[in-house]
Amino acid sequence: MVHPILLTLVVITWAFSPEELLSLMADLEAWHEAFAKSKPASFSDEMLFRMHNAKKVVLYLHKTNPHATFTHMTPYSLTNPTDSDPIVMKAELNSVNLDLKSGLHILSSAIDWSQSSCSLPVLNQGSCNNCWAITAARAVALANCISDGTLYHLSVQQVTSCFNDSSTSGCWGGNEGNAINWINQQGGLCVENDYLPSANDPEKCYTTCQPIPLESGEAVQLSGELALESQLKRQPVAVSVAAANDVWRYYSGGIISSCPEMPSDHSVLAVGFGVQNGVKFFKLQNSWGSTWGEEGYIRVERGVGGNGTCNVAERIVFPRIALPLHQVNELDLMN
Repeated sequence: MVHPILLTLVVITWAFSPEELLSLMADLEAWHEAFAKSKPASFSDEMLFRMHNAKKVVLYLHKTNPHATFTHMTPYSLTNPTDSDPIVMKAELNSVNLDLKSGLHILSSAIDWSQSSCSLPVLNQGSCNNCWAITAARAVALANCISDGTLYHLSVQQVTSCFNDSSTSGCWGGNEGNAINWINQQGGLCVENDYLPSANDPEKCYTTCQPIPLESGEAVQLSGELALESQLKRQPVAVSVAAANDVWRYYSGGIISSCPEMPSDHSVLAVGFGVQNGVKFFKLQNSWGSTWGEEGYIRVERGVGGNGTCNVAERIVFPRIALPLHQVNELDLMN
């Protein structure tokens, strides 16, 4: 008896015309040159099918998201949806009251922290699902920068390896709010260049580096688009999003207006908001490398209500800071 999967793969190859096969093989060549460490001697039927499916999905996505662009040439075009879905744990933080009307009253139609002096380059989490550690370390680093003007490249690996609680499991997922509180309780964090784990055991916690004292406080959790917009006038914040889907996998630019209804599974850093061609958006820094999306960033539509596009406003987490007066001028430049 012929195995049904093998039979399907044979049928897939036969289903393509010679012209389609040549086009798919050219696409696979280009994809491997751009994103893969090595190229196979020949392309399997499964790889041909995945590329064919990617091109079909992209056509559909353009219809459902008219303000965005998609491409079958992204780092994740040939991944199976279940290969490496990112994970973010949703352990609840203690309730903290925050007066969103206090502090600065900035009237702005656009804020972009990625263009300010308090900004860090896009990272690539690779096969490690430590998005929670990336957003926690960065939210703290940028809060410290806003508070005292000093920008540190804090060690994401230290957070990934050294922070452990019931909601956190290193490369298997974690909770950015609890991680922010842990950093605060430790009195700081080591900078990236000082945290040097053993090459033989990179996941082991390394404790001999000297942590940098930081100007940031306990984690605060909010929800709602108005809360997100208001807090972005003060600082970048961690947000949970639904990203394990085709919209994110094939995204290349523009503003996402439609995401599948699914639970949040990924943590990213919200760095701003704005308007383009009459469409309001939030700007997010992802951790899938700078070859994905808009040089590592994605924009999602703002003003849709509820949890927001791709759940962007469902869970907003950030360290409490006291915004200094000298920050007013820099924020005014972003308007």
